[in-house]
Amino acid sequence: MSKMLEKSSKGLDGMDSVISSRDMLREMVISDRQQIGLEHALERVARACVVSVRRARAIWHGEPKRLWADEEKRIAAAYEARMQQEMQELEARRALVRARLEALKGSHEGSMATARGVARENVDCAQ
Repeated sequence: MSKMLEKSSKGLDGMDSVISSRDMLREMVISDRQQIGLEHALERVARACVVSVRRARAIWHGEPKRLWADEEKRIAAAYEARMQQEMQELEARRALVRARLEALKGSHEGSMATARGVARENVDCAQ
């Protein structure tokens, strides 16, 4: 059975944590909350972290003084998966924006060349 850890600013390996498990869970709930509401966000995050909705809600409200070591690991794994997914979505969005800019440059250069050609024809006809 896992041991309970007193959650301080120290991580599992004794080094200072950049972000606590509580903050990870809260961040995941906040990111879902605007789209699906608080209750559904808590349910989704609880499933991802493999904790009960009741436990996720308690962590959300900052009620537990301690988190189980295995809870912290599951929350960190869910948070990492969420960050990886977000990174992939951002990279896909970046590639899409880059492709659109390239297409815009291509069509802009093509239309400018066409405009120059039409202008030359008009000059030639006028002479």
